[in-house]
Amino acid sequence: RLKTVYQGMRIPILVSPFSRRLYEEHHLSYVGEDNGTLSHLNPQFVETFALTSFMGVPLLFEGRIIGILFAATFKGEKASVPSEAQQEALLNLARAGALALHRIRTRSTR
Repeated sequence: RLKTVYQGMRIPILVSPFSRRLYEEHHLSYVGEDNGTLSHLNPQFVETFALTSFMGVPLLFEGRIIGILFAATFKGEKASVPSEAQQEALLNLARAGALALHRIRTRSTR
């Protein structure tokens, strides 16, 4: 859904309190209507995609971000802050993804 709406658009997603927390703290970052933090995203981005929540999980390798795993919910979909168990599962997925991404990049530069 994001791809079809986003094609050809230029919205500064990463210039926001949401992304600054993600990049500076290297932690899972969640914003949503359900906890009153959706305003931490660019309003044009929220309106264009009809977002009700947005989450980013950094893919960390050797202490630096090499990618980000994003998830979103849209108008009409139920959004809720991930539980501690869900956050831990997402962080484990991100660790595995970061390692896989690093290996792919390493192989492609040989």
